[in-house]
Amino acid sequence: MSLKQLRKFIKSENIAIGMDEEKLNKIGRMVVDGAEKDDTERDEWLQQTKEAIELAKLTKKTKSTPWPNAANVKYPLLTTTAIQFASRAYPEIVKGNRVVRCAIIGKDDNEEKQKRADRVSKHMSWQLLYQSKTWEEGLDKLLHMLPVVGCLFKKTYWSKTDDENKSELCLPDEVIVSQSAESTETARRITHILKFVKNDIEEKQRAGTWVSGEIKLQGNTDDTDDSDEGATLHEFYEQHRWLDLDKDGYEEPYIVTVHKDSTQVVRIFARYGTDDIKLNASGRLMKIEARSHFTKFGFLPSFDGSFYDIGFGQLLAPINETINTVVNQLLDAGRAKIMGGGLVSSYGGMSGDMTLEPGVYKNVKISPELLQSAFKDAPWPEPSPTLFQLLGFMVDAGKEVASLHGIMADLPTLSQVPMGTMLAMMEEGKKVFNAIYKRIYRSLKKEFGKLAKLNAEFLEDNYYFRVLDGPQQEVAREDYDLSDFDIIPVAEPSMSSDIQRMQKVQLLMEMRGAPGVEDYEINCRYLEALEVPEPEKILPPPDKQKPPGPDPALLLEMQKLELDKEKIDTDRMKSESALFKMKFDIQKIKSEVIKNLALAEAAEAGQQLGMYKAEAENMLKIFEIQTGGNENGNNKPDGGGGGGAQPIPAIPEVPQNIAGPPAGGA
Repeated sequence: MSLKQLRKFIKSENIAIGMDEEKLNKIGRMVVDGAEKDDTERDEWLQQTKEAIELAKLTKKTKSTPWPNAANVKYPLLTTTAIQFASRAYPEIVKGNRVVRCAIIGKDDNEEKQKRADRVSKHMSWQLLYQSKTWEEGLDKLLHMLPVVGCLFKKTYWSKTDDENKSELCLPDEVIVSQSAESTETARRITHILKFVKNDIEEKQRAGTWVSGEIKLQGNTDDTDDSDEGATLHEFYEQHRWLDLDKDGYEEPYIVTVHKDSTQVVRIFARYGTDDIKLNASGRLMKIEARSHFTKFGFLPSFDGSFYDIGFGQLLAPINETINTVVNQLLDAGRAKIMGGGLVSSYGGMSGDMTLEPGVYKNVKISPELLQSAFKDAPWPEPSPTLFQLLGFMVDAGKEVASLHGIMADLPTLSQVPMGTMLAMMEEGKKVFNAIYKRIYRSLKKEFGKLAKLNAEFLEDNYYFRVLDGPQQEVAREDYDLSDFDIIPVAEPSMSSDIQRMQKVQLLMEMRGAPGVEDYEINCRYLEALEVPEPEKILPPPDKQKPPGPDPALLLEMQKLELDKEKIDTDRMKSESALFKMKFDIQKIKSEVIKNLALAEAAEAGQQLGMYKAEAENMLKIFEIQTGGNENGNNKPDGGGGGGAQPIPAIPEVPQNIAGPPAGGA
């Protein structure tokens, strides 16, 4: 086939429109025959699966042996196993608002890969948990059903109608694959059973995705009320297979939808894109890689190597049935022993069945002696102790298979066991569950990879989204370049308990501050182990972190020093003020002395006045020495101190003509 024709098929919504009718009839017959052949191969597995579902549902049925309404109790061994598995696995897969993360491949010197990986992981987690209305609910249902049925499927595709990715859970009887297939990626054909009402078919025809015209729908009912023809379900086969439409000897992958009863083809769609076409060196078509829409979730690989995996439903069904039989036998034996019963003689007027009730006495026409001999109790045995021991043995055997006979049942007897020993016992008891959980992890990785490829092809160039009431975030289609990082679940490949997880993180926390240790990564893992929602708000990336503030102890010490400095400045200002006042007092005293000496000399000149002047100068010097300095702040009146201090000036001679009588008129 030419590349031009292949590209034409890729763009077509329905290749069947305009195709030769005879060719379409042949394809339709081929699809139905292939689906029925594959369905026949899985008959045994499908029958076991249906019985396991009935057993897990504890379906109540009326039992008529050994007598009507005999005991028919269902022991919840399989039910308990399924619930415990789901309760352990579900919180590990969905952690807060993140289910997807990206593992970077190669070096990331400028951290551009990490930024892209963060955008992609946040966007895909938002798609699965918030944009999709069915993904999380489907995951919850899958984890409860998988331990029972053993094999389920997820169908991942882009919905043009809803303009979003779809990843839907498919029940075990809805997907038909040959038992000889190795995987969903390499299977030659995978058939998905679809059921539509008449209105759904009309919508698809009007949208142009299905061929228009009448489809022979009569006779294809599914146990619905005949009075409501619009509610009648019509069965179609959507088969993912290979076809050689151009007869060039090479088959291409397509999706063919066929009405089951009439084998009428309603749609053919290309299961490949332009990037999936591989050419050789000469430009000739070499290979076409098929796009796989189905992801298989397996519980335990089948022991005969067949495609469909098995679950505890197939493994525990015989044990659970034996337990049910023993329990019911013990109940029936106890009931017979309590209720009694036997034979009654018709001699002496006794006839027919007689039922006794507590507190009720019935009249009989027979003497007490004959009455005593008229009844014969049946030899009902006591409930057998051997059966009771067998019951305990079978329950223990079932728990060992399901890994339920572990530490959780023995906690009252382990109060004196050291914590390390207890953790080791818990780890050993979870070996089976961890192995199964790794298979689920592997399948989730495949599912997320399919979703990422759909985003790379159909997402807008720049798409904005918001997680709850958080800020608006942006992701680009070019971010989904999967060549330098891998899409994986945020869950750990091995399921661990909260106690074990916290112990590991505590050991990491003790390593902080050591040379070569990344403290930021340790802090991130600590918050993750605590399951803190939105840890990026508490611990932003290093490039968005604020510079670290000063040490609070250092701040307190600096404040103390500042207070001490203010106190010293205050004391210094007080000292300067007191010194200024002292200088002022000295000058005032000098002025008073000069004034007084002048007045005295004017009034009485002579030798006695000189003595007053000398005494005054001496008193001033003594005063300055006692007060700690002169007017220039120096305590050396001779000026010998530093700082340019000047000596106290001598008291000047008083002029002779100052007021007062002349000397001669004394």
